[in-house]
Amino acid sequence: MGIVAIVFVGYFVLKRFYLKHLPSLLQIQEKISIPGPLPGPQRPTRAESLNPDEIIKWTNDFRKQNGLTALSANLKLSDAAQKKASDMFARQYFEHTSPQGDYSAAELVKAEGYNYKAVGENLALGDFKDEKELVDAWMQSPGHRANILNPSFKEIGVSAELGQFKGRTTWIAVQIFAVKAPQCTYPSLSLKKEIEQKQAIYEQINKLYQEASDLIEQGNAKIQQGNEIYKETGDTAQAEIYWTEGKKLQKQGKDKIDEAKSLEDSVANLPLLINQYNKQVQNYNQCIAK
Repeated sequence: MGIVAIVFVGYFVLKRFYLKHLPSLLQIQEKISIPGPLPGPQRPTRAESLNPDEIIKWTNDFRKQNGLTALSANLKLSDAAQKKASDMFARQYFEHTSPQGDYSAAELVKAEGYNYKAVGENLALGDFKDEKELVDAWMQSPGHRANILNPSFKEIGVSAELGQFKGRTTWIAVQIFAVKAPQCTYPSLSLKKEIEQKQAIYEQINKLYQEASDLIEQGNAKIQQGNEIYKETGDTAQAEIYWTEGKKLQKQGKDKIDEAKSLEDSVANLPLLINQYNKQVQNYNQCIAK
């Protein structure tokens, strides 16, 4: 029985995970108002043009009727609205984000270099006869009306584009409302990207350790089967089949441990980076709340 004890004792089952608890990334406290898209009328005829300036005029008329200051047109917001309308036609969707999860108003506004405290978006699709009918349709929808009459918003950008959507010619209109943030330092996007890359490696390390644990457990079980067979029969050849398979599984587990260890240095500073980013988020949230 000494052969079994010296040669085929199973490895201790690994239950190690590299980092069980990472700090959570704090969220930037952004105010984003996005009511559901507004499907408009479908007709054989429609306006030949919808002027963004006229859409802004009618929007401001409703604000004035409700005792609110007029919104100022902002070129960056208009550029963001135009990109949104064009993208909906290009990828044939009518939502506040694309099917791929991008092209939200928040992303588009940031891409234009507009640092906002709050942002909102109204969408409409249909055969509108003129600018007033379009704005009237938004005003008849509670969520879109709330954006138009939101006293916090100070600026607006508008786009109206005629194109082919789902096999028919129609209008897509976009309003983007916003108010600029105070002079606040936005959390580092490059730092966040670095954290996300390291988080992926961290998850890979944990996965490798879990796989190693499973393989070593399986190897232990096979070796134990071989030990029992040898104990009962004294037949080394019969037990060797299980011992060999068990040792192979254990070797695979050890290889995964080595692979995991080789990655550990690359994420050693991950908690520090997360805490650094979270501090930036806290400072930003406190700043824009003023």
